Amino acid sequence: MGECPVLVDGDEVLTQSGNILYHIAEKTGQLGGASTAEQKEIWRWVLWDNHKLSSQAGMLRFLMNFLPADKRPAEVIAFTQGRVKAAYAVLEAQLTGRDWLAGGEGVTVADLSCCSYLYYPEPFGFSRADWPHVDRWLDRIAALPGWKHPYDLMPGNPSDRA
Repeated sequence: MGECPVLVDGDEVLTQSGNILYHIAEKTGQLGGASTAEQKEIWRWVLWDNHKLSSQAGMLRFLMNFLPADKRPAEVIAFTQGRVKAAYAVLEAQLTGRDWLAGGEGVTVADLSCCSYLYYPEPFGFSRADWPHVDRWLDRIAALPGWKHPYDLMPGNPSDRA
């Protein structure tokens, strides 16, 4: 498909983050939910993320931080900020009174999918402090064993290449 992410697992080459997360959960038997109802809820959130949160947040981050200032489309940025704000509101509501998005007792691939763009330091119009349940959820994920900041997993900092 000419894009990242790509996972090569033996002879299998997988693209699309949701598909890769599904593969990891299936192969390891972890992070994918114990019951059919949990699995459906997890994948509902992964699909929601792919369509409502990460795609919008990624585009907004690019438009606001990596385009030259004179080429940043103010109307598109304002529209996309509205979409991201709506997605943040959905996350905030879901995380009220719970630790994880879809699973009862622990982190799932739904959490890992939905958090991805929310750790980047470049501004895109939102402060974690304005979303206290999202903020605590991101702190819980960052406290998991083996967690690494996105820029610790990539060579170089994209803002240095802008």
